[in-house]
Order: sequence, then C-alpha cells, then structure tokens
Amino acid sequence: MKPFAKTEIRAATRDDLPQIVHVWQTVFGDSEAYIRFFLDNRCALPHTLVYTQSSAVVSQLFLLSAKLKAAEEIFSVYYLFAAATLPQYRGHGYMGDLLRAAQQRCLAEKTDGIVLLPAGDGLYRYYERFGFQEAFSRKVWHGSREALAPFAAAASCDPAQAKAFLLRDQQTRDGILWSEPSLDYALREQAKFRGAYTAADASAFAAVGEECFLLSAPENFGKGVHALLSLTTENELTLILPADAPIGRLQKGGMLWSARQTIPLENAFLSFPME
Repeated sequence: MKPFAKTEIRAATRDDLPQIVHVWQTVFGDSEAYIRFFLDNRCALPHTLVYTQSSAVVSQLFLLSAKLKAAEEIFSVYYLFAAATLPQYRGHGYMGDLLRAAQQRCLAEKTDGIVLLPAGDGLYRYYERFGFQEAFSRKVWHGSREALAPFAAAASCDPAQAKAFLLRDQQTRDGILWSEPSLDYALREQAKFRGAYTAADASAFAAVGEECFLLSAPENFGKGVHALLSLTTENELTLILPADAPIGRLQKGGMLWSARQTIPLENAFLSFPME
C-alpha cells in the first residue's frame, strides 16, 4: 500500500521557487529566463499560493495587488495570474481549492475582489463555478498591414512617453489601475521578451509582441495605428483593442469575483494586462 500523500495549501517560500518554475514551464512553456524575470521583479511570495502534495508543488497561482476603477469609485483587488496545475494532477480539484483559498484571503483582508483573464473561452464556464462573472470586454482584429495602413494618422512616436500615457489612459475607462512600479515592470518585460512599445503624441500607445496591444481613445485611434506600424514590419497583425475601438470583433475580456458587494463596471477593459 502506498503511503498517504499529505496535501497542503500555503503561501510560497523561496525554497519553492525551483518547483514553481517547473510547474509554470510545464504548463505554459515559457522560457526559464522569462519566468525568473517575473519571480525576481513582480512576484510577492506571500501572495503566491501553492498546493503541495508530499511537499511537492503541484498547483499554484499568483495574486498581484491592483486597484479597480468602477463608476468613479476605486476598489482594492487582486489580479489572479498564471494559475497552473501539473497535467498529472488535474481533475482532483486542486485549482478549485486554491481559488477558494484566494477568496478566503480576500475576505480576511477586506480586499474587494479578484480579477482574472481566462486563458481561453472554455475556462469562463470553469471560473463561473467559483462565483466569477464576465465583467470586461475587448475587441480583437486580425488582418494585413495593408488593410490597417489607411487608418494611420501622422504622429511622432516616443517610447519615453509610454508610461505617462498608460498612467493617464487608465483613468479614462473602468478597469485595472496598475501602479507606476507595476507599469515599469510591464514595460521592461515587454521590451525584454515580447517586442517593442511606443507612445504617439502622448495620446496613443502601441505594443508589439505575440499579440499587439493598441490602447487609445477612438479619436486617437489613427495615431495608435501609426505608432503600431512604426514598430513592426510584419505583414499579418493581431490587435487587442478597447471595446470602443472603430475596428475589431467584440470578445470576452476578463472576469471578476466580488468579495462583498456589486462592483458596477461599465465598458471595462483590462488595459495593459499581465498575460
């Protein structure tokens, strides 16, 4: 008879880091350099929950502190990131237990809720089982550089303006309000691992990577397109856009679990999310 496997949910420690890297790399396939960059620069171990079996990490999630703007109110939330379970341990409810532990932490800390962006449409139904509701939207556009070019409006592009734009842009719509250090990290990560970024005339922002983010108000969309096209020579582009963008197909863009009250989001967008 095999010995009983002791299980535990707890906050991560530095001793867990090699196993956390293993779980992340197994599930998502990212490079160790990318994972270590996150762990060294963005991760707070007391806010990282792990599920262990016989002291081995088999499931994990990260809680990133953030503010959520909704109907001119500001709420304290966690952004749930990189939730992962090793394939051989799936189907046993480990992630569900971690999600409930994260929710209990919110209640104990009087945090207002948890925001997440499911990795695929099929996961929305899964998270609904734990009280998460669809709360954010986005548009996605895919097409050729040639098809996008007519939208471009002349603008001067300057990467140094990007953080200032992002800090200001967050205030224009409901959604996550990342702190300045969080945006510093996101821009450094973007430049190091995912491509380039720039701002156009301090009124539009573009980032090129596996998918291209373009953040701008509708009246500045042309400047954003100009900024985007200045960054890449790719002929085929996929754009992640706010829901009020003049092009693109509306898609689900994230979920919210509210700890104690209804948070009245309207046309909410996750801005420059951790993905």
